[in-house]
This record gives sequence, structure tokens and C-alpha cells, in this order.
Amino acid sequence: MGNVKTVISNHNKAELNNELNSSDEMDCNYRNMNSCPLDRNCNVRNSIYQADVTTPESKETYIGLCNTTFKERYRNHTCTFRNKWYRNLTELSKHIWNVKYHKINYEIKWRKVKQAKSYSNINKKM
Repeated sequence: MGNVKTVISNHNKAELNNELNSSDEMDCNYRNMNSCPLDRNCNVRNSIYQADVTTPESKETYIGLCNTTFKERYRNHTCTFRNKWYRNLTELSKHIWNVKYHKINYEIKWRKVKQAKSYSNINKKM
């Protein structure tokens, strides 16, 4: 048996790995299910998502990865679209603010691309 630090470290790594491997998909909890941006799959964790920004002149696609629920990441994105202080936080928000500046109508469609975990610096795994 190793020393206490090793035992605790191994336990913590195992718990974090179990947390990442658990499937946390729940039903959508939006009050109005039709307003869910990800087709009633908003509480999924560890996913790659896509945002298609469509204007009358063009269509831009942005890909993102979140290890929180998509709903939390979506809230952060919408915050960057509303608050000028955060306009340069993501490439998507930069594009949205550019479109808003030129007073061009736009629509954003979200979709889940794939289930994937982000890299963990703790256990050095994906």
C-alpha cells in the first residue's frame, strides 16, 4: 500500500474519471420544450456542438466543445451576444457582434455533433 497522498490521489482520479464517464443525459427542462436550442437534448454533458449562423448573404459554422451541460454553455454564449463587455470572448460572439453592428438579420441553429470528453489535465486522458 502506498502512502496516504498516493491513495488519495488515485481515489480522486478514479472519481473524476467516473464522473466524466457517467451519462448525465436527462430530459430537457425548458418550460417551453419548443424553445430548447438543442432539440430537447440540452442537458447533455461532454459534447461537441455546432452553431450555424445564417444571414441573407452568408452562412457561417462554428464548432465548440463543452464539458458542462450544453444548456450552461448556451447561456454563456447568449450572455456574450447581449453584453458588449464579453463581445470578444469567443469567435462566435465576435461574429454575432459584427453582424449586429452592420444591422444584418441573423438566425442561429444549434445541433449536437458528437459526444466527446475534453482533455483532463488531472488524469492526462481525454
